[in-house]
Amino acid sequence: PTPTPTAVPTPTPTAVPTHTAEAVTKPKLFSDDFESDSFNSTPIIATEFSIYSYQNYSNVPSGWVIRFNSSGEFQWVDSISHTQSKSIRMTNPGGIGAERRVKVIDIQGKTKILSAWIKSNGLNNGFAFVDITYRPSDIDDKFTLKKSGKIIGSNDWIKLSLDLEIPYNAEAIFITLKLLNKLEKQNIYGKTPNLFNDTDELNEKLPIESVWFDDVKLADK
Repeated sequence: PTPTPTAVPTPTPTAVPTHTAEAVTKPKLFSDDFESDSFNSTPIIATEFSIYSYQNYSNVPSGWVIRFNSSGEFQWVDSISHTQSKSIRMTNPGGIGAERRVKVIDIQGKTKILSAWIKSNGLNNGFAFVDITYRPSDIDDKFTLKKSGKIIGSNDWIKLSLDLEIPYNAEAIFITLKLLNKLEKQNIYGKTPNLFNDTDELNEKLPIESVWFDDVKLADK
């Protein structure tokens, strides 16, 4: 009789490990709605050049520095806001700037969008705008990156947006929310185009010659 061939077992293939790509973490961008558990609404009233930093004053939102060029008033408020419950208010006369430093090492050379929500009431002797500067990694100085148009008059919450191309040599950008007196800064006032000048009726229940800022954000385009 013909012998029956012995069955040869089929080899089990060796599992090849699948390469798993590492998750790409996007750089953390900036966002501030001025909400905080350590909220302090005590107003800051200045009569001359002065600087108030969050590091030394509990009534300045975390990360911000408030600079007065002359007299004026700043307040972190919970009575008016675009979202949630808080915003910051500036009131004329004088020049006031709220500045925030944002590191941009991981987004150099890329285009981002800076946005902020702004409300004004009876802003006739002053004007508000957003000023963006940057500091190179090899120079201890600031350079202008972009300025917004100016906000005057009485406006309900309006969104301001700026496209920013982050310089390749930038170490940080500085977002400054400004309220200036047009009589003291006629040169800047005249060169800055109107962005918003609605004819909303003056709200006599709110501070006059005032501007509020909220929901400041640096995001992907």
